[in-house]
Amino acid sequence: MQRRDFLKTSVAALVLPGGSPVRNYGWLPPFLPSQEPGFLDTFPQLEGSGNGKIVLLYKYLEAILKQPLIAHKQKGPDCTSHAGGLGIDFLQAIQKVLKRDRWINETATEVLYIGPLNIIGKRKEGGIGIGEFVTFLKKYGTVFRRKYRKDFNFETYNYDNCKQLLKLFPEWLLEECKKCQIIKAHKVSSWNEAKDAIRSLYPVVIGSDVGFNNAKRDKDGFAKPDGKWYHAWLLIAIDDKFKRPGGCLMSSHGDTWVKGPRRYRQPKGSIWVDKDVLHTMLNKFGDSYALCQLNGLKPKEYKLW
Repeated sequence: MQRRDFLKTSVAALVLPGGSPVRNYGWLPPFLPSQEPGFLDTFPQLEGSGNGKIVLLYKYLEAILKQPLIAHKQKGPDCTSHAGGLGIDFLQAIQKVLKRDRWINETATEVLYIGPLNIIGKRKEGGIGIGEFVTFLKKYGTVFRRKYRKDFNFETYNYDNCKQLLKLFPEWLLEECKKCQIIKAHKVSSWNEAKDAIRSLYPVVIGSDVGFNNAKRDKDGFAKPDGKWYHAWLLIAIDDKFKRPGGCLMSSHGDTWVKGPRRYRQPKGSIWVDKDVLHTMLNKFGDSYALCQLNGLKPKEYKLW
């Protein structure tokens, strides 16, 4: 499904405080500001660590997958789970490379859509916020792409799994999620915090209404804002070294929604945005989080006889 077709057929309406209607493409803006401390409030020692740096997080995941990163392609209003699920894949890959933790598999995004929507948000349709996503990950956790019992097959992305989970999210699956939880995730609200988070190898899930409706990458791989999307993105790289500072954002509309030159062999389906644009995306709603630590990845201990 092309992005424009998706926007026509799978858009959920909502009303923000004050009564103004907006269109929601899968990310739900928070109704109340988060009271959680920011990334640099939690890690003041990391302030300025991203200054003058180039960090390409996607290289870690591509090293594990042994192929170029392929963009997710959402089939419903589940972009937050795709952005966040890919962020967990990045964290797995980074922890494996740096800490010798194990790589399990790609994340089952269907669980990370319905869990925050229905179990945390008590809703049955529409988008979810990044804060709800993080709350579910901390309280319950996630599962990965494989078959769980005969009725729950998450080996490949299938939006019908979301419908099945909405009817029945079994207790045993929640217990399975608890084997792998996010135990550290912190709010990111500025370009400076984003730089330092990515320099620390923490992917950042971003909720924003900044749109790129007719996006085309320029000669540097950048795209200019155009209109509004209520959409979740994953920040996968930063460049603060050369003359055009900015960040690389991964979307979940497949590899072909945007075209044009690519910088540093960035993944298809991604765009670079200028630092001022990225700052606006992070700062306006305060619903963006760095995923900092995932448990449950320690290699199993085997007794050798």
